[in-house]
Amino acid sequence: MRANRMPSPLELSRPRQRRARKPPRSPVTFRLTEADEDALHMLAQRAKLGSSAFARRIVEHYIRQHAPQRVKKGT
Repeated sequence: MRANRMPSPLELSRPRQRRARKPPRSPVTFRLTEADEDALHMLAQRAKLGSSAFARRIVEHYIRQHAPQRVKKGT
């Protein structure tokens, strides 16, 4: 359907096809040793971030460095 024409009554009466919903992004979880967890919290505090936000930035940085051609910001 082009934007500049009025749809026919038949087109208006048809139920719209719904787009398939994208599956929600699931969080990535993993365990750390107690020493690594303590270090993560210390480094996050130094960066003035929460530990999850800091871990996410570490992972994002690693991905950009090691797979730059595959990474699209915001995806």
